[in-house]
Amino acid sequence: MLFYTYFVCIEDKLMEIYGLEISAPTNFVRFTANVLGLDHQFRRVNLVKGENQLEEYLHKNPAGKVPALVDEDGPIFESNSICRYLVAKYGERSESVLAANLVGKSLRQRAEVDAWMEYISHHLRQGVYQMLFHTYIYQVVGKERSEYAYQEGIDTVNAALKVIEKKLGTKQYLVGESLTLADLSFVSSLDPLSVLEYSLEELYPTLKSYFTKLQKQDFYQKCHQNYQGAFAVMMMGMSI
Repeated sequence: MLFYTYFVCIEDKLMEIYGLEISAPTNFVRFTANVLGLDHQFRRVNLVKGENQLEEYLHKNPAGKVPALVDEDGPIFESNSICRYLVAKYGERSESVLAANLVGKSLRQRAEVDAWMEYISHHLRQGVYQMLFHTYIYQVVGKERSEYAYQEGIDTVNAALKVIEKKLGTKQYLVGESLTLADLSFVSSLDPLSVLEYSLEELYPTLKSYFTKLQKQDFYQKCHQNYQGAFAVMMMGMSI
């Protein structure tokens, strides 16, 4: 599948995406930009060093979190909002065959895409983050590991994946018959499970097959070939 790239300049600079290689919300934005063919610069924000609390960064994301995006019209934050913004602003200009349907073809589909984006953000992604934090990140930030919180994360992930697997069924995509933001959000949230003690293939083979298919797409490969490698690089950078 072909993706076409065009340049979005900010006073002679490329569009900038600020975040972490490990971050599902960050990668959701990067995936969306890749599908739309938007050339951009990725800028890592080192949370351990407190770069997210610097005044310069807080101008981009006042919550001090990742991701943030800056284009010629200024900064915007919150991954769901950023991705909707990118599609609304650049979708019609994109030559990618997938761009037109990223938010759904109809009012009903747009509502479904939004619903799944919110569900994934508030349920699946939160559970995955709890597992990730209490497996790796707690050591980097000097916190104590909580077995209770880790198990709570697993339970949250299992509950969410059961709901999503039922919705997906034998279909290729979560909403409609083509790739949407719901799929990009889902794939970015599944990614971290590859560095955790969690067998998606064993527990949810249908979702594993769906995930593997989308990992082979250009939008994913342009971000990283696999999450494990990106995770290792990010952890090395965060510890410096």
